[in-house]
Amino acid sequence: MPLPLTHFQQITILYETLIVPPPYSHTYQFVVTPVAEALQVQYQLRYTERDSISEEEIAEEGFTADDDYTWEGKLPSVWLSPLQKMLEQTTQLKSQLRSGETNLIRLRVNDQTGTIHEGIPDNLEAWEYFLQELTQAVFEVSQKERPLEIHYREITAPKQVLQMAIKPSFSHRQLKIEIEEKGKRKEQSAEWRQLKPLLKAIFLPDYDASAASQKLPQQAGQYIDPGEGLWYQLGHSVNNPGKKYDAVGAMVREIKKLL
Repeated sequence: MPLPLTHFQQITILYETLIVPPPYSHTYQFVVTPVAEALQVQYQLRYTERDSISEEEIAEEGFTADDDYTWEGKLPSVWLSPLQKMLEQTTQLKSQLRSGETNLIRLRVNDQTGTIHEGIPDNLEAWEYFLQELTQAVFEVSQKERPLEIHYREITAPKQVLQMAIKPSFSHRQLKIEIEEKGKRKEQSAEWRQLKPLLKAIFLPDYDASAASQKLPQQAGQYIDPGEGLWYQLGHSVNNPGKKYDAVGAMVREIKKLL
């Protein structure tokens, strides 16, 4: 059915993995209600199918016996317009998934007339990325996770060092960059839309944690800390996942676009 929505009273968003095995398989739900200068958000995360594996197997994958999470609070009003835009870009709500779709997203939208629209959005991939950002915003505000901070370091000579700190704020949809080069430091902002291709480029290469280091690199080379407190050297502990595409080079290009 068509979805002629630009505004809403409340929206419920259900996300469910369909082919991911436990302990990774999960479902989560957002209930979002616009209030004065904010969005009231209820968020619930639940891991599924864990009764089919042992506690030892769960622990081996870095999880605990109870990783479910519930939070209720407010997100800044800066999130309202992007959410309305997602609804505007959703032209149809379907009753069933298409063949080959691996995750389920179901919307239940109460529009301003009180009419309820419910179904699976036809722009599933766009919604999936949007929900990743929205989830990170919740994790920031609730302090479930510390804010993402990515560091890039390029050394061409002992006194030729480029240092960058990339600091996206998901809760405020802001992208800040701190740059230090030739003894000078500066801070600047980038457009939020630059974050998506940047993150895709950063997390596409293969990372070898066994060859990473906690120490700040001092030798000539290019290095990245993708947010976990470990430095990886490009071409050594960060490599292309295949021979057909230079993912490492693409990552550097995306990072340097921020300059």
